[in-house]
Amino acid sequence: MNETQIVCCMAIATLGKKSVINWQRYADSYDAVRDDIEKCIPGFDNYNEKVRHKDGFYLPNAAREGKFITQDFGDKAPFSLTGIPENKLDADEYMMATTRTHDQFNTTIYGLDDRYRGIKNERRVVFMNQKDIEAAGFKGGIRWICSIMMMV
Repeated sequence: MNETQIVCCMAIATLGKKSVINWQRYADSYDAVRDDIEKCIPGFDNYNEKVRHKDGFYLPNAAREGKFITQDFGDKAPFSLTGIPENKLDADEYMMATTRTHDQFNTTIYGLDDRYRGIKNERRVVFMNQKDIEAAGFKGGIRWICSIMMMV
């Protein structure tokens, strides 16, 4: 299954008839996805036709063209500062984050190795700080078997 089909199957299983989106249409045809992208994003005219050109094509990119269309700044790029949240965790709590490997693009996984981190033939990995491992009484390098149920 490709990424689009997986997401559509999740939507169908989760939302069922409550959804106004025809998820099956998207799961069946990526052309349908591109058709709807074309309808709502400027510059994607004839999207399905363009993707079939053997030499490819350039998608619209305002940043590449130096065009930042904003109400208050004209064609200049607006910048804003956002404070860093202070996350307070209890001693037995951990903050998790995800990271991509060199063989992953968005959510599409092309292989099971992560050469950046020395992982071979595995995707279900949790890295922890050595102090957290010791405080929790864990031992580094232990493998636990996780079971994940997917609806197909």
